[in-house]
Amino acid sequence: MKASDYRASVIIAIISVLGIGAVISSGVISSLILFLLMGVVPGTSYTLSPETMLILWGVIAGIVLSGLGSSSVRYLREQPGKLRIHKKRPQLPRRRYARAAAQS
Repeated sequence: MKASDYRASVIIAIISVLGIGAVISSGVISSLILFLLMGVVPGTSYTLSPETMLILWGVIAGIVLSGLGSSSVRYLREQPGKLRIHKKRPQLPRRRYARAAAQS
Protein backbone atom coordinates (compact mmCIF):
# COMPACT_ATOMS: atom_id res chain seq x y z
CA MET A 1 0.00 0.00 0.00
CA LYS A 2 1.39 3.38 -0.97
CA ALA A 3 1.69 6.25 1.49
CA SER A 4 -0.93 8.27 -0.42
CA ASP A 5 -3.40 5.36 -0.28
CA TYR A 6 -2.81 4.99 3.44
CA ARG A 7 -3.31 8.73 3.98
CA ALA A 8 -6.53 8.71 1.99
CA SER A 9 -7.83 5.74 4.02
CA VAL A 10 -7.06 7.51 7.30
CA ILE A 11 -8.76 10.72 6.13
CA ILE A 12 -11.87 8.82 5.03
CA ALA A 13 -11.99 6.95 8.36
CA ILE A 14 -11.69 10.19 10.37
CA ILE A 15 -14.39 11.95 8.33
CA SER A 16 -16.68 8.92 8.72
CA VAL A 17 -16.23 8.83 12.51
CA LEU A 18 -16.86 12.58 12.78
CA GLY A 19 -19.97 12.30 10.60
CA ILE A 20 -21.38 9.43 12.64
CA GLY A 21 -20.68 11.37 15.85
CA ALA A 22 -22.45 14.45 14.49
CA VAL A 23 -25.52 12.43 13.48
CA ILE A 24 -25.73 10.73 16.88
CA SER A 25 -25.27 13.94 18.89
CA SER A 26 -27.81 15.90 16.82
CA GLY A 27 -30.69 13.66 17.84
CA VAL A 28 -31.58 12.52 14.32
CA ILE A 29 -31.33 8.86 15.30
CA SER A 30 -33.64 9.20 18.31
CA SER A 31 -36.16 11.19 16.26
CA LEU A 32 -36.12 8.56 13.53
CA ILE A 33 -36.61 5.74 16.03
CA LEU A 34 -39.49 7.59 17.73
CA PHE A 35 -41.14 8.15 14.36
CA LEU A 36 -40.77 4.57 13.17
CA LEU A 37 -41.83 2.90 16.42
CA MET A 38 -44.44 5.28 17.86
CA GLY A 39 -45.43 7.60 15.03
CA VAL A 40 -44.17 10.81 16.66
CA VAL A 41 -43.60 13.39 13.92
CA PRO A 42 -40.24 15.10 14.61
CA GLY A 43 -40.41 18.77 15.59
CA THR A 44 -44.13 18.66 16.44
CA SER A 45 -46.37 17.25 19.14
CA TYR A 46 -48.42 15.40 16.52
CA THR A 47 -48.50 11.61 16.46
CA LEU A 48 -49.75 9.38 13.68
CA SER A 49 -52.46 6.84 14.38
CA PRO A 50 -51.55 3.15 14.67
CA GLU A 51 -53.49 2.41 11.47
CA THR A 52 -51.44 4.96 9.55
CA MET A 53 -48.20 3.53 10.90
CA LEU A 54 -49.35 0.01 9.96
CA ILE A 55 -50.06 1.17 6.42
CA LEU A 56 -46.68 2.92 6.30
CA TRP A 57 -44.87 -0.22 7.48
CA GLY A 58 -46.80 -2.31 4.95
CA VAL A 59 -45.77 0.00 2.11
CA ILE A 60 -42.14 -0.04 3.26
CA ALA A 61 -42.16 -3.84 3.53
CA GLY A 62 -43.73 -4.14 0.08
CA ILE A 63 -41.11 -1.91 -1.49
CA VAL A 64 -38.25 -3.81 0.18
CA LEU A 65 -39.65 -7.25 -0.71
CA SER A 66 -40.35 -6.31 -4.32
CA GLY A 67 -36.83 -4.92 -4.65
CA LEU A 68 -35.32 -8.11 -3.23
CA GLY A 69 -37.52 -10.27 -5.45
CA SER A 70 -36.72 -8.38 -8.63
CA SER A 71 -32.98 -8.37 -7.91
CA SER A 72 -32.98 -12.12 -7.23
CA VAL A 73 -34.92 -12.80 -10.44
CA ARG A 74 -32.49 -10.58 -12.37
CA TYR A 75 -29.54 -12.44 -10.83
CA LEU A 76 -30.98 -15.84 -11.73
CA ARG A 77 -31.65 -14.74 -15.30
CA GLU A 78 -28.06 -13.53 -15.68
CA GLN A 79 -26.67 -16.79 -14.23
CA PRO A 80 -28.75 -19.54 -15.86
CA GLY A 81 -26.14 -22.27 -15.41
CA LYS A 82 -26.00 -21.85 -11.64
CA LEU A 83 -29.73 -22.48 -11.24
CA ARG A 84 -29.64 -26.11 -12.38
CA ILE A 85 -28.99 -28.66 -9.68
CA HIS A 86 -29.10 -31.82 -11.79
CA LYS A 87 -27.47 -32.25 -15.14
CA LYS A 88 -29.82 -32.69 -18.05
CA ARG A 89 -30.14 -36.30 -19.16
CA PRO A 90 -29.24 -37.07 -22.73
CA GLN A 91 -32.28 -37.89 -24.83
CA LEU A 92 -32.77 -41.46 -25.95
CA PRO A 93 -32.45 -42.18 -29.65
CA ARG A 94 -35.72 -42.16 -31.56
CA ARG A 95 -35.08 -45.43 -33.43
CA ARG A 96 -38.04 -47.19 -31.84
CA TYR A 97 -40.41 -44.79 -33.57
CA ALA A 98 -38.72 -45.43 -36.91
CA ARG A 99 -39.27 -49.18 -36.51
CA ALA A 100 -42.92 -48.73 -35.60
CA ALA A 101 -43.49 -46.55 -38.67
CA ALA A 102 -41.81 -49.12 -40.96
CA GLN A 103 -43.96 -52.00 -39.64
CA SER A 104 -47.28 -50.32 -40.28
